[in-house]
Amino acid sequence: MTFRYRFLTDWLTMHREDETETRSIPEGCYGENYQDLKHILEAVDDVTLISIIDPSGTILYVNDYFCEVFGYLRSELIGSEYGLIKSHLHSQAFYDELWATIQRGESWTGEIKNQHKNGRIFWLQTAITPVLHENNSIKHYIAIRKDISESKRIGEKERNKIEDNYEAVINNLDNMVMRIEDDQRGNYPVALIGGKMIDKLQIEKREVLGTSVEDVLRLSNENKQLFLRQLRAAFQGETTGLELEYQKWSLYVNFASIMEDGDIVSVTASFSDITPLKKTQDAMRDLAFQDPLTELPNRRQFECDLSDLIAERKQSHDPIAILLIDMDQFKNINDSLGHATGDRFLLIASERMNRIPAGEHVKYKLYHLGGDEFVFLISRFSDGTVKPFINQIVQLFHEPFPYFEGDIHLQVSIGGTFYPDYAQSAEDIMKQVDMAVMTAKKSGGQKYQFFTGDMQKQFSEYVILERDLRKALEVKDEFELYYQPIFNKAGEADLAEVLIRWNHPHSGLISPAEFIPVAEKSGLIVPLGQWIMKKSSPGCESLV
Repeated sequence: MTFRYRFLTDWLTMHREDETETRSIPEGCYGENYQDLKHILEAVDDVTLISIIDPSGTILYVNDYFCEVFGYLRSELIGSEYGLIKSHLHSQAFYDELWATIQRGESWTGEIKNQHKNGRIFWLQTAITPVLHENNSIKHYIAIRKDISESKRIGEKERNKIEDNYEAVINNLDNMVMRIEDDQRGNYPVALIGGKMIDKLQIEKREVLGTSVEDVLRLSNENKQLFLRQLRAAFQGETTGLELEYQKWSLYVNFASIMEDGDIVSVTASFSDITPLKKTQDAMRDLAFQDPLTELPNRRQFECDLSDLIAERKQSHDPIAILLIDMDQFKNINDSLGHATGDRFLLIASERMNRIPAGEHVKYKLYHLGGDEFVFLISRFSDGTVKPFINQIVQLFHEPFPYFEGDIHLQVSIGGTFYPDYAQSAEDIMKQVDMAVMTAKKSGGQKYQFFTGDMQKQFSEYVILERDLRKALEVKDEFELYYQPIFNKAGEADLAEVLIRWNHPHSGLISPAEFIPVAEKSGLIVPLGQWIMKKSSPGCESLV
């Protein structure tokens, strides 16, 4: 097994360690994303430093190129504190800000000055991305780095050499370097340009000199403003840089000022190709926001999209519809036919639902929340179009799921709600669709139910009853047993039926018809049954 493949499989195993519903997926079920990521990692492994760090700062994984650049053996790095490779060449405030950012679950991107084991200084363009558990706690950090020492040397250490023989130097570089001047009229003409990247970016060198840099690069308005803002900062003496999407390339641009007699006379802009780094970073981000089984966006992506859409609609008050799809009795499929079959059925269901036509009247996005739960986020719909859309979903499950020689029939319960009619926040929405699905399931499944105000009251009563039932099982003196004789044909009472009653300290006697269904749904029926056995049949205590 090669290192690259080992890194891919090890990383996916770490990333999926809590996803028990899909733990038995065979390698082929990862889909094209798995193979795409594998090819990307194979392509960039020789030029990209990759490491994985746990939340406490312990190094969990490094690739070969990481060891080569830092000068350490893998055995010296794995299990060591990240401080081992910390250069201390930045201020403590710099490191504090970095860690504060990633500990908030946010990605950090920037340049870090590092030190080889032998003391040599080098620069790395670094992107650190947190990978989160489902509860949004941090599982580990993935750091992806590219050596930009050459660009930094151009901007910081090679100025005099460039000044002496500027064009000869830059024409032999793999990147592209521009010398840009300020004409004091708001224009920034290119005074010199060189580097092998010119041909890759299809820039005609002879037509560039004297032309404004924004015209040379032909940037979009947004990128143009960002580029010029950083360029102006460089003319103020700041060392700046930015990432830039240029045609099909991802570039990193480093700006450095050129001084004469204490005045800034021009700025060098060094362009480096970081396309492989960005592709790897994007692939990692996709894995964090995409369900590996169905390749649909996952719960984290749904929560982000829903929050963004609500923020957008607070001014317009345009409605949003949310439909939670729960496959009835799906646990029985996993238990009886195996998780591999369950995963195949989930794939079939996701493919069917994702083929529902969207158009002028209905615009939706489908997500896999995990297990047997899917959700539709309907961002645009016309009056009277949501119910027909739901009927299409139900109809999809009338078609059987193929299983060897026979067919398996599955059904779904669907719960829906609307923003802003009922829900005002993402949290309200998820509570309401959960309650609506629960109501649909109580009706026998293969049905849909929209949230109503009555459901909130019923749900609150259910939560209170479950809470009190748990407390009662701890105390146990609130339950009472009644024995009802059972007569045989001769009229003799030779058996007795045990009946349980709950004498609630505030509500009085509660009928089994009320609390037994709650006990069954919450999993409390087992300890309740054990208490009944011990109380009614002392000799059977060893059986429970």
